[in-house]
This record gives sequence, structure tokens and C-alpha cells, in this order.
Amino acid sequence: MSLKIREVAMPRSQYAVKCPYEMTPTRIVIHNTAGKASAANEIAYMQSNANQVSFHFAVDEEEAVLGSPLNRNCWHSGDGATGKGNREGIAIEICRSATGGELFARAEENGAELAAILLHERGWGIDRVTKHQDYSGKYCPHRTLDLGWNRFLGMVQGKLDALETTSSAQVDGNVPHEWAKEAFDWSISAGVLKGSNAEHPDYRLNDGVTREEMIVFLRRAVVWILGTLGLWKGGDQS
Repeated sequence: MSLKIREVAMPRSQYAVKCPYEMTPTRIVIHNTAGKASAANEIAYMQSNANQVSFHFAVDEEEAVLGSPLNRNCWHSGDGATGKGNREGIAIEICRSATGGELFARAEENGAELAAILLHERGWGIDRVTKHQDYSGKYCPHRTLDLGWNRFLGMVQGKLDALETTSSAQVDGNVPHEWAKEAFDWSISAGVLKGSNAEHPDYRLNDGVTREEMIVFLRRAVVWILGTLGLWKGGDQS
């Protein structure tokens, strides 16, 4: 999964209107914007007006944008000043619902991915994913409901399962995170990282590194670089 997530900070001057209370999230609340605007434009409009209407994320076919701090409440569920949705829910607005078609399909899939990421980060299950309708009775997320709420939950669960499978695999000391894979592959090919057993190496990627080990790694890297340039005059390159 490769969803781009970025933050546009809520202006402090808007806290009193948009996100006045500290919050410990207990759930996710899914919405459809009922508009055609991008995630960036939805966030910009939400932050700039004086209405007591706000949300945390807007997500479209390209990205998710965080516009309100996740440790502060937003006004999105229609269940009042003390309602569980408004006071404990992380609000995700899925954009392009008035556009429909491929744009909405991609935005909704990104919304499912964002929900899965939030669940995974917090150790939550699919039961934490709720809809605006659960709190105020409003038919929202309208297009997602039209297409089938259980279908959407299935999308979230599939993405959550994939995240948890990847996370479990990365506990293995031989499986690098995606961001480290290129460097890991190079270190193996260059002989910088050799593992503890030649036949079935254990690279211990999750372990700490001693000073002795660091010296060895640095020497191997320097030797490889000098050898590649034809400048190494030493002997054993191990």
C-alpha cells in the first residue's frame, strides 16, 4: 500500500471553533463529502470558514490530507457536544462522491486504506470503523452506503490483513522494511552484511549494533568502495 498522507495544520485561531476539546480517539467515522472537490480543497475550505463543522482527514484519488489534530475533537457526526462520534471519532471524509465513477472508486479505496492504517497503528479491529449514520441517522456516507457498507468494511479488512501480514513478516530478522530494502539488498551483494550462518544467514535486522560490529560494517563498506574503484591495496576483504 502506498497512500500519500500529508498534514495541513489547523490554524490555532480556528481551534475554538473547529476542534476545541482534547480527544482520545476510540473509533473511526466514515463520511462522504457530497461534493466534487479534491481533498486539499475540502481541507482548505473547512479550515477557512467560521462554521462549527470540521473533520480530521479528507481523502481523494491521490492522497489523504490531515486538517485537524488527531488528539482534538471535530464536529462531524451530528450527535452534539458530548456525543461519541463528535468527541471520540477520527473523521474521514471521502471526496468526489458527487462525481462518482472512477474518481470516487479510487477515493473510496484510499479511504479504506487510510482507515486500515489508522486501525493498524492503534491495534484496533474492524469494529472500530463506523459511519456518520450511526450517530445522527443522516444517510452518510451516502454513496458508500448505496454501494454497500459491508462491501466497504470488507475493503478495509482486506487492507488491514495485508498490513498485519507485512508487519508480522518484518519481525523476521531477515525481512527488511520496504524503505530499507534497496540498502539491504546492496549490503548483502557488497558483503557488508553477511549474517551469522553462510547456509541459512540470520541478518538480525531488529537487533542493536555493537561498536565492534559497526567498525566491521564500516570497514567492509570502505573496502567495497575502494575495491570498486580499483584502489584497495589490502588483503582479505572480509
